[in-house]
Amino acid sequence: MDRILSSSSSTHHTCFQCISRHRCINSSLTAEQIDQLSNLYVKKITLKKGKNLYHNGDKLHSIYNIRAGILKSESSYADGRQQIIKFYSPGELAGLDGLQDGHHQTATTALTNSDVCCINYSQLLNAAKSYPALQANLDRLMSTLLNDTQAHIFLLACLNANEKLAQFLIEFSNKINALDVSSDEFNLPMNRGELSSYLGITVETLSRSFSYLINKKILAVTNKKIAVLQKDKLKSVFIHN
Repeated sequence: MDRILSSSSSTHHTCFQCISRHRCINSSLTAEQIDQLSNLYVKKITLKKGKNLYHNGDKLHSIYNIRAGILKSESSYADGRQQIIKFYSPGELAGLDGLQDGHHQTATTALTNSDVCCINYSQLLNAAKSYPALQANLDRLMSTLLNDTQAHIFLLACLNANEKLAQFLIEFSNKINALDVSSDEFNLPMNRGELSSYLGITVETLSRSFSYLINKKILAVTNKKIAVLQKDKLKSVFIHN
């Protein structure tokens, strides 16, 4: 699991060796097409834990496919308040917030050592003219991000604290399971302050929600290590609450 949640491999590995290839923008390209195209618009980098991928206000040059690791995206407001609006996992596309006016609207930072494909946006659009599959994949990933954003709005507006935490853990578990990693035990890469910001609750309320799930013997928690003891009961938290 460490290779998923934290970079531990060379960024020189090919697209076909990438653990998230089936979810990325090159997912439907053949090996020959990848050899022809990837070097035109893709640059692979390693981002150390705590380093920014881009800052709020930076000019858009690239969009970013996450190969390995977890990143957070944070909005800042004029009065100094900050809100984490997204946690990115392998196969997801970051940087699309810059498409509106050519400047990023959020700051995105690595929560773990991460491998990232920097995709030059203008060169990608040029390549997509000859390879429609690229544009179709970009549209699919943008639609996925929109659906994720709508789901997050619903979580913030309609769920209570216990439901918010249960829903987040289910979604996080499903994401790592999609990468052929056991979803019953995992380490959360974010701290409780970051998670409470994303869920729109206080750290104290988050702690009470963890205690609720632990006391119900749904979870076992040791620092950031989460063991899901009863996944069905975790899902049923919505009904019982």
